[in-house]
Amino acid sequence: MNPEKELEIIESIIDRLEKTEYTIRGWLIALITGLTIALYSGKTSIDKWKFIVLGLSIIIVFLIIEILHRVPKLKAFKRADEIEKHLRGEIAKYDGPKIHLTLSGKRKLKEMLKDLIKIQTCLPYILLMLFILSLGLCYYLK
Repeated sequence: MNPEKELEIIESIIDRLEKTEYTIRGWLIALITGLTIALYSGKTSIDKWKFIVLGLSIIIVFLIIEILHRVPKLKAFKRADEIEKHLRGEIAKYDGPKIHLTLSGKRKLKEMLKDLIKIQTCLPYILLMLFILSLGLCYYLK
């Protein structure tokens, strides 16, 4: 396989993983919206603490799911960068194809934690957690 073909495959994998991330976030927003509507409709017996615990639990689960999808995507970005360096002539020898080696293997906890502390990863989830806390507490203060 030539480097151009491997780069094309890696780019399609990255695209698919990014679409999955957006789908994950879409489901998260849908669940949080449904939970909020259930709280504010008054047709449920959910109290503020159940709302807060359930909302935060949903957010944490979805954050973990997203991190599990981000690690292979970041590995694919690194591999694409290596291939592009070869194509630009910065690296003389092409060492591929390495699609399987790039994306396989365990998702190491160290890699996941490293990605978790990045602001672009955790900020949306932190904001959603604050939103859930404020909605849960404000609902009973009105």
